[in-house]
Amino acid sequence: MGSIYKHSRLFGFLLIAFLFFNFTNEGLAQKPAKISLPPSGYLYHGVYPGPEDLSGEENLITLKSLKLYETAVRKKAAWVYFSHEWSQGEDFPIDTITWIQ
Repeated sequence: MGSIYKHSRLFGFLLIAFLFFNFTNEGLAQKPAKISLPPSGYLYHGVYPGPEDLSGEENLITLKSLKLYETAVRKKAAWVYFSHEWSQGEDFPIDTITWIQ
């Protein structure tokens, strides 16, 4: 029961923080970028640069994997997909997000 209570409190906190930052824009260094539709006949290039160990763990992506992929296809990715596995820790994945930006 304690675990459910802990996670519901965390979810409530994150929801309040999300609403506060998105509706007041206070505390943000810059406004989020707005992405428009690509020009007619074009698509955005997105990728999930899976882990090198082929485990399928969606949170084990690396900058090296992304660069290898971009070199192979000769295109820069507009979107990079990954997951954050809470079963391996609930800390926000700031390191991954920083190199993706």
